[in-house]
Amino acid sequence: MILHSGTLQLNPCRLGPIGEFNGPATGQQAMMDIPEKAPHMEEAPNNSSMAPSKKIQAVEVGVFLLLILPSMLLSTALAKPENLTFPLLAGSLLLSDIPLLCLVLYFIWRNGESFPSIGLTLRNGWREAGLGAALFVPLMFGIGLIERLLRAAGLSVPQAAPSYLVPSESGSQLALALVLLVVVAVSEEVIFRGYLIRRFTALFQKPVFALALSSAVFAIGHGYEKAAGVVGVWILGLVFGAVYLWRRSLVAPMVMHFIQNFIGIILVPFGVLS
Repeated sequence: MILHSGTLQLNPCRLGPIGEFNGPATGQQAMMDIPEKAPHMEEAPNNSSMAPSKKIQAVEVGVFLLLILPSMLLSTALAKPENLTFPLLAGSLLLSDIPLLCLVLYFIWRNGESFPSIGLTLRNGWREAGLGAALFVPLMFGIGLIERLLRAAGLSVPQAAPSYLVPSESGSQLALALVLLVVVAVSEEVIFRGYLIRRFTALFQKPVFALALSSAVFAIGHGYEKAAGVVGVWILGLVFGAVYLWRRSLVAPMVMHFIQNFIGIILVPFGVLS
């Protein structure tokens, strides 16, 4: 601690063989006493924090993908989705997304990386949120155009949202839907944009490939939307990821993700929007 110049300073001191005080260390000795960087750590690309080695990151991502991919593929192959109800689906999603979010945050914390390094920051939060809302308007028209093109190409598109994705008009289910939409937007953007893009970029050294790959993983869990829907979700992932890479913040993608889902499971099914 330094109160002010010339008053109190802490100088590095040397200890003898059994803790004996030997006076202040010289500059060279002080430099020699500084611990070296851990062998499994390396400088992060933005130099704002230390990042784990590529080997550590590869193992970490491999374990993470082994945890999420089987359940995502299983959800795509559901034989009798008519047995699902919205409360059951919402509960299962909350019980899976929240632990996965905590796991990702633990990985980041354990490796000594900062949360802002994956875009998890509220800096200029209101401005980023407004940007996300503004960007969603052209995105909505673009997605509609892409859906028409995919249909013209012969890809199958669901005619309406599955019943298990739509809450009833009861207050409790609408409240559950809002909680679910917030949790899904936050957790999936942290996981698929902030975390996976960072890890894939470190592993492959190609940000564009990392963006495409993370978007593909994101789209796998949307098989219930059929072929055109999966392609559309992949494109949405590309857009959300591009905005994240541009802004270095997850706030705008989270807002865009929330609005997209809010329209899909509340506004359209309830007839507010066609």
